Amino acid sequence: MSQQSVISELHQMYLDASTELFRSLGCDIELVLEPSYEIRDVPVARIDAGSNDLELMLSLAVPLPVLSLSYPGSHILEVSDALLESWIPELSNQLMGKLKNKLILRGHELHMGLPVSLFGREMAEILPEGYEHATFYFRLDGELFETCISIQLMDPNFALSTEIMVDDSHVDDGELELF
Repeated sequence: MSQQSVISELHQMYLDASTELFRSLGCDIELVLEPSYEIRDVPVARIDAGSNDLELMLSLAVPLPVLSLSYPGSHILEVSDALLESWIPELSNQLMGKLKNKLILRGHELHMGLPVSLFGREMAEILPEGYEHATFYFRLDGELFETCISIQLMDPNFALSTEIMVDDSHVDDGELELF
């Protein structure tokens, strides 16, 4: 499997995870191929994950209306700015968790970092060097937001399993693991 094939598969897994996350929050989401404007001056969050073979960084630039619409169990007018500021890193964390679970099913395990919120920064300023970047735009209930997956393959022979592996010993999305 070529590196470009692996990267394409990761992009598709990322798109699927993004759609699943926002739909699980009760939002209507659609991929936007050509946005009509740039996303600027909005809260940004990023999170990284990696292994010996692969490094990923997910970045989200999400306007406050999208954060309000996606905030669990809320109506737009009920969510304070402070809650929304803490919600964006949680969104990035949940998105990475969904992608991580998809990779586990394909035979690859990642170790996740902690999400970081950035204010007053643009997406292009925070992307890591030496990574392959793919930016995707989504419309959530009529509001546009931006996401980016940054990929660095450490092993030129890295491949994802073609078979979906089911392992009941792993924790489900959102389930706490007790030690």
